[in-house]
Amino acid sequence: MPKLLVVAILSATALPVFAQDMPPLINGAGATLRSLAGTPTLVTVVLNGSEAMDPNLNIVRIGGNTIVFSGPDREEAIYLLSSIKEIRVQDAVLTSARRLHKQGRSLRAEEQRVVDRAFARAREIYESANAKQGAKMRAAMLMAVDGDEKALEYLRMLASSKDLETELRASVCLYLAGDTGISPALIKEGLNSGNRRCKKDAALLASVLNDQASIPMLTRMLNDRDSEISVPAALALGRMGNTAAIPTLARMLTRRNDEVGNAAVAALSAIGGPEVAEQAKALLEDAEPRTVHRIALVLNAVGDPKGAQILQMELTEMPTLAREAAIVLAGSGVWDGKQFLMNALKSRYDEEEEEMFFRAQAALALVKSGDPTAITHVQELLRVKEDGVRNRICFELAALGNRHQIAIVQSCVESPNPILAISASTAAVAMARPDFRDRLVHTIQ
Repeated sequence: MPKLLVVAILSATALPVFAQDMPPLINGAGATLRSLAGTPTLVTVVLNGSEAMDPNLNIVRIGGNTIVFSGPDREEAIYLLSSIKEIRVQDAVLTSARRLHKQGRSLRAEEQRVVDRAFARAREIYESANAKQGAKMRAAMLMAVDGDEKALEYLRMLASSKDLETELRASVCLYLAGDTGISPALIKEGLNSGNRRCKKDAALLASVLNDQASIPMLTRMLNDRDSEISVPAALALGRMGNTAAIPTLARMLTRRNDEVGNAAVAALSAIGGPEVAEQAKALLEDAEPRTVHRIALVLNAVGDPKGAQILQMELTEMPTLAREAAIVLAGSGVWDGKQFLMNALKSRYDEEEEEMFFRAQAALALVKSGDPTAITHVQELLRVKEDGVRNRICFELAALGNRHQIAIVQSCVESPNPILAISASTAAVAMARPDFRDRLVHTIQ
């Protein structure tokens, strides 16, 4: 069971630089929140906006912008002050016995409310007359995950629509919904198509369904000079563990095209094994810094200590690569990487998309390393106006798959932008349902 539980629902106002005012204490009989800290007094937290209640908590400590509580399961919950409407003092009786049973496998009340709302939001988008087909398909996929037969039939209808691009996109949604009955003939047709989008989706389906008959076609695509063709093939062959592709993928590490190089890193990392490490290290001599960095990522992923050594060197000696190195090292629990990211998050920053996304990645790497308080930086970034930033953060949260962060995507679930709303809803469901998350991670390219 995780040591710490981090949950917070965002309010409509941004966090100020200085300490927040305390939320009102109800039934306190003259006590204050600070006087209750460290005592066995039970309280219920009532959250802004949703009115969700989290009962049976003890106040552990109060910070400038947060309150840390502990529950009967001994997990800790960190709430932003701005997310709390009020705190109510309880009597000595637990208000809900359900919190004591199977806590590690069930959602907390406020987490379940967000997941339920995510499914409801998907239905709203699906039924909207203005919804574009892409958004409607993704909405139907979430509804199908929730057991909606009408949505499942809609996707199956599109998967046999005789429009190849639509058939493939719908088939990806069917896979995400848990339906693996996808025709190998459709995959073959997509790989042979002259449409790059069709090739990409067909390569994805071939890999997640482990369609071995597709390997010769994927191998031809891997050797194509067009990155829009070779990149999907590299990712597919990597997912399928195709060791025959290792020499070509290793050469791709040296390409100047970042998309190609990054795909090679992902593919080789997925294949793993001593042959990958050997071929990657053979490229180190005379390699340029970017190639060395890619090699280090591969070596670190396959467990070769040379990878961590190179990343440590980049952290201290190569400013242009230090951020990327720090995120990987911190995610592995290396203190130097964590310290670098903590310092970066304390500094001022320009509100540009890439800068804000780096901060989100840095915070999530710290959360992964065991520092749950870093999630407050992600919460702040989920309030920015740039939907592109929030959309990318939702995918990062989905990939991380920690149910303790479900509540922080609630504001994005309610976004009037259907693309962002679906991304946030998808993230909430992925954090709640590991089987869906596993399928989703396989399709993120």
